[in-house]
Amino acid sequence: MRKHRLDRKTPLVLLLLLLAFALVLGGAYQSSNDEASAALPSVTFNPTFPTWTIQPILLASDLSPTADETEVALNRNVTVKFSLNLDESTLNASTFKIKKAGATTYLAAGRSYSSATDIAVLNPLDNLLADTVYEVTLTDGIESTDGLPLFNDQTWSFKTITPPEILTRTPVPAAADVPVDETVSVTFDKTMDWSTVGSGSFYLQEAGGDVVPVTMLKSVDKRTAMINPLVNLEEGAMYVVTLTTAVTAENGLHLKSTVVWSFCTAADAPQVATRIPAQGATDVPVDQVVAAVFDMNMDPSTLTAATFYLHETGGTPLPALVAYDATTRTATLDPVADLEEETTYLVTLSTAVESSGGRSLTGAPVVWSFSTAAGGGGGSESPFTDVTPGVTPHAEAIIELADRGVVIGKGGGLFGPNDLISRQQFAKMIVLTLDLLVTGAEVCPFTDVSPQIGADPLYPSKYVAVCADAEITKGKTATSFDPWTTISHQQLITMITRSSGLSNPPAAFTPNFTPGQFYPEEHYLNAREAQYGGLLDGLSDVGPTYDFFAGSTRGECSQLLFNLIGLLGL
Repeated sequence: MRKHRLDRKTPLVLLLLLLAFALVLGGAYQSSNDEASAALPSVTFNPTFPTWTIQPILLASDLSPTADETEVALNRNVTVKFSLNLDESTLNASTFKIKKAGATTYLAAGRSYSSATDIAVLNPLDNLLADTVYEVTLTDGIESTDGLPLFNDQTWSFKTITPPEILTRTPVPAAADVPVDETVSVTFDKTMDWSTVGSGSFYLQEAGGDVVPVTMLKSVDKRTAMINPLVNLEEGAMYVVTLTTAVTAENGLHLKSTVVWSFCTAADAPQVATRIPAQGATDVPVDQVVAAVFDMNMDPSTLTAATFYLHETGGTPLPALVAYDATTRTATLDPVADLEEETTYLVTLSTAVESSGGRSLTGAPVVWSFSTAAGGGGGSESPFTDVTPGVTPHAEAIIELADRGVVIGKGGGLFGPNDLISRQQFAKMIVLTLDLLVTGAEVCPFTDVSPQIGADPLYPSKYVAVCADAEITKGKTATSFDPWTTISHQQLITMITRSSGLSNPPAAFTPNFTPGQFYPEEHYLNAREAQYGGLLDGLSDVGPTYDFFAGSTRGECSQLLFNLIGLLGL
C-alpha cells in the first residue's frame, strides 16, 4: 500500500492557519480603555489557497470622562478616540449622544471631529447639572470613511460634581455640658474654597443674642474650619452655630442649605430636676422604685449605694440596687425588699454626687421624704416592660395613650420611651388622639409620603392627609412633608398648638425661653401659647437652654398629647 507523505509546504500552511485563527480571536477583542492607535484587523481565509482578505475594525477608545468617573466638572466635554478616520456625516445626534440616567430625552449638544487625531468631541449646549449621573451612547451608525461601522454600540456613565457636605461637627448637635472653652469645628467631605468661609458664613452666637467674637482657623488640607471664642462662653447657656450657603467648595458648588445646630454649656452645678416619689408624697406603693432626674449629664461612678440611699428616720440605708441611665439623666434606687407599710422614708443624695464635668450637686446633700400606703398600695398597670410608673419619665402619659389605643409599643412588650419619632409617626399619633375621622379616601397632598407602610392600610399617607386637611401640618413645602425626618421639639409643639384651639396669651405673659431659640418665629409664638396653656407641662428643662431644634422622643410626644387630652377634655 502506498503511504501518504506530508509535502514540504505543509508546515507553512499549518503556521498560516494558526496565524489566521489568532488574528480572528484578536479582532473580536475590543475594550473601551484600549490605548492602541490602530484598528485591530479581522481576517477571512479563503480555502482556495492562497487567497487572504484582511479588514480593519472601527473601534472607540480613550473615553473621557471614563466609565463610572465621579466629580466630573459641569462644563466638561465628552471625547472619544476612534481607530479609523470617520465619515464625519455619520457623527450626529442619533449616533453620539448624552442624557441623564433614566431619562428618555437626550441633551442638545454640538459635535466635532478631527481627522488629524481621530478624536470626536460632544459638547452639551448647556452646563451639566450637579450631583447627576449621565449616560453617553455611541451606536454602530458611526462609520469610517471606508464605510465600516463601529464594531458595536457602547454606553457608559459618569457622575458630575456634588455639593460639599459636613462630615463631623464639634460640639455635636444638642450636646450638653459643653466646656465653656470649647472650640467649634466642622469637617467637610471636599476641599473648600477658604475665601468663602469667614465671619459672615460661619459664626457662633448665644441663642437670641449677638455673634460671639472668635478667631478662625483653617486646615492646610482645606477640609476643617474651626472658630475659637476670644473669651470663655457663658455657663449654662445655649449657643447656636450657623454655616450659610455662601460656604463653597473648590468645585464651585455651595452647601445645599444653611446648616444650624445648637449646644449647651455646662451650668454652675447639677440640680435634681425631678424627685420620684415627690417630696412629701403619701400612699406610695411599698414596691416603689425611687428615682432622681438631673438637669445635666452625671458621672455614673459617683452614683452608688453609698451616695444614693434610702432609710427610715434614724435608721441605716436599706439594701438596694442603684443604676444610672445617661439617656434620661435618671438615677434609680430599687430596694431589695418591699418597704414597710405606713412608714416614712428619707432619700439622700450625698455631696459625693457629681456631674460629668466634675461639679458637685447643688444643695448637697439633697434629702426628701415620702410615706408608704396602708395595705401596700399600688400603682397604674403598665403594658410595657420599659415603662415603670413613678420612675420612667412620662409614664402616666404613655400608659394613658396605650389604654386609648393611640400607641401599641414596638413589640416584645417594649415601648421605647427614649426613641426618636418621625414626622409621619407623630401624624398618626395625633390623629388617633383627637379621634379624627380617617375614611381611606383621603388624598395626600405631599408626594414624598408613601401610600402604605406595614399592615395599617391608612399609614402613613391617610393620617398625614387628615393632618394637612385639619391644618395641623403645612408640610415642608406645598408638595413635600419630609416624612422620615425626626420631628423636632419646635415642630411637635407647633402641631400640638394648632390642634388645641388655644387663643393668644396676654401680651404681658413672658415664657421662660426666647425667640432666638426658634426658627422661624412662628414656632416661638406657638410655644409661648403652649406654655401659657399648660401644654408643655411635664417636659424636662424647658427654659433658656432648652434645645427646640433637637428631635422628640416617643415619651415626649406622649406627654404633650396627654396634656392635649386634658386641655380638650377628651
